[in-house]
Amino acid sequence: VFARYRDRFVIPYWRAGETVYSIARLPEGDADERPDWDKGKYIKHLTSSKEERVSSSAVDHVLFGLDSISNRDEIIITEGVIDAINALDRGYACLSPVTTNFRQRDLDQLAALAEGKTAYLVFDNEQSGAGLKGAVKTASHLQDRGCNVQLVKLPRPSGVDKVDLADYLAKATNQQFDKVLHSAPDLLAYQLKELAKLPKTKALAELELMLGSISQLSDMQIDHYATVAAGYNLVGKAVFKRMVKQVKGQQQQQQKQQALELERKELTNYQYLRNRINEIRNDKSLVDHQIKQAVSRLVLKDFKDNGQFYVTLEQHCYWFDSQDKHLYLLNDSVSALVSDRFGINMTESLFDYLIAEFQAEALLRGKQSEIRRFSYYDKEEGN
Repeated sequence: VFARYRDRFVIPYWRAGETVYSIARLPEGDADERPDWDKGKYIKHLTSSKEERVSSSAVDHVLFGLDSISNRDEIIITEGVIDAINALDRGYACLSPVTTNFRQRDLDQLAALAEGKTAYLVFDNEQSGAGLKGAVKTASHLQDRGCNVQLVKLPRPSGVDKVDLADYLAKATNQQFDKVLHSAPDLLAYQLKELAKLPKTKALAELELMLGSISQLSDMQIDHYATVAAGYNLVGKAVFKRMVKQVKGQQQQQQKQQALELERKELTNYQYLRNRINEIRNDKSLVDHQIKQAVSRLVLKDFKDNGQFYVTLEQHCYWFDSQDKHLYLLNDSVSALVSDRFGINMTESLFDYLIAEFQAEALLRGKQSEIRRFSYYDKEEGN
């Protein structure tokens, strides 16, 4: 450690009261006198090396400030370790991955540690906007994991290119900082605010992309964001809620369709059709004639897909089943087939409706044919 951290400020990482990791910071203005490999602002603790002896108690990279968040409902997440140290010194619970580009394992740790807490993501307020971009990406990941995240934009005086948390706390009181924290928007509210700055057509297009995640929220949360959107003059509250409702309907339809496709793979064709017919017959929103129409469409399609309708010159109607190679006269004689395949009994009015539909299909679009019975002629017996 001494050789690696020579002439640097060493910052220990604590977990359960023990040092499990460390990082060393280069003093200001010291880089010019160092070799190229040692010019970095920070050097992190070695956890594995073939050339140097590494402490057996060293662990893979952990987040700075772990011990500070125990039994705390609100935590701060910041980029830099100096920012975190300043926050801890003021009595705040604070975590820091000590990087501007959070890795996946950093994000996973943050999400697990922030569960059930309000996390204030305090980013560097830079003129370039780099800190904000990183913060939005991090907040999006944490929100997807179910975390309650607020985006905290620190005040940046005119003419100043960058303000980080350490800069801000050097001049602000805890009371002032608390006011900034508690007025910070969550990710969705921030995104709605930014959309309101765009041209209307583009803003609405971007809003539609967000509605999928918004539709998963509770009615109370949706009402809140509808109020937020109206407050930013993005869309009216009623319009916002109507858009969300429409997306919800589309999602439910997609889920239903996916469930039907899965069911279709698992069941035989006629098991699937019987289930669909039962759903239609049990649909309280449909009246009798609508049920008959919907069921007949399903059954008629199956007959068309799996056989051929025929009509004779005498207007007798038939259906040939290509599966069992059987010709059915379209009257009560087809009742056993309809009952077995579709669960419809000949005593039901629905059966009579189906027979009428079959006959109409045969008369209008059936193949003209002469139906003859095959006979066997025995020469020896003469009959």
